[in-house]
Amino acid sequence: MDRGWISRLELSGADRGRLLGGLTSCDVKGLETGHGVYGFFTGPQGKILADVAVLALEDRLWLELPPGLAATIRDHVKRYIIVDQVEVLPLDETLPISLIGPSAREILAPFGELPSDDESGPTLRLTRLFGTELQCVCHRIAGLPALTLWIGGSAAGGFMDELLAQTSLAAAGWRALEARRIAAGVAAFGSDFTGDHFPQESGREAEGVSYTKGCYLGQEVVARIHYRGGVNRAMCRLRFDSTAPDPGTALTLDGKELGQVGSAVALPGSGELLGLAVIHRQGAAVGTRLEMANGAHAEVTAVLTELKD
Repeated sequence: MDRGWISRLELSGADRGRLLGGLTSCDVKGLETGHGVYGFFTGPQGKILADVAVLALEDRLWLELPPGLAATIRDHVKRYIIVDQVEVLPLDETLPISLIGPSAREILAPFGELPSDDESGPTLRLTRLFGTELQCVCHRIAGLPALTLWIGGSAAGGFMDELLAQTSLAAAGWRALEARRIAAGVAAFGSDFTGDHFPQESGREAEGVSYTKGCYLGQEVVARIHYRGGVNRAMCRLRFDSTAPDPGTALTLDGKELGQVGSAVALPGSGELLGLAVIHRQGAAVGTRLEMANGAHAEVTAVLTELKD
């Protein structure tokens, strides 16, 4: 899959780790070359500006961001550069081509050296495949094992053709990935959680927030929620009993709106109707049946956020 739709940035300069660490919820300062980490950019009130995957190369950091947010996050980072030695550049000329699924390593291993498979987070290494030098990242996409090949844009088309010709792989599109993501219960920024939510409401707090790192923008609020209170809304996985509803469809219980549908999909093959939504704690329990305006129901099948008593 060509994942060129994701936004991406590059940070270089001696102070890149310190600056980024002060703006994100993940432990960037302790990130070793050849490793990556997932986290959130948060604002002063602790709410999410974007989620981000950070990859540490020897002399720079690469950021994977939600679609359409490169300029916004670039401006946000540059706003906090005062005397820091940091340069923030677009990464548009390097495209990510991803092999997604449990057989990815087995299929690609005969053609070149791959990064180690580390359950604690992404790993990457510079390698050569089909005569092209590239960065290879071992990580997870939509809950599945994946390898992403970062290739210079001018070489990407020919490389993709060679990859498909030399292997049993087939090209896949965005809809196929969305179906896998929703089925796995992996929430996405802009679809399932937004700038109105705290990291704890995303269902991805465990992988995206470090409570042992130093201070960062919004950290006081995020930490207070964690240690003193908790949130009143939870990311939930849903099963629909009718057609997959449109994003934004209201979900009610006893006439009270408790949330809105984020993502929804009919799974290829089975036709099962699944979705994700942030639901108020009153309805965030497995087995709860929420109503929609057309008389159909959405049953909560999993609660992905920890709700404290």
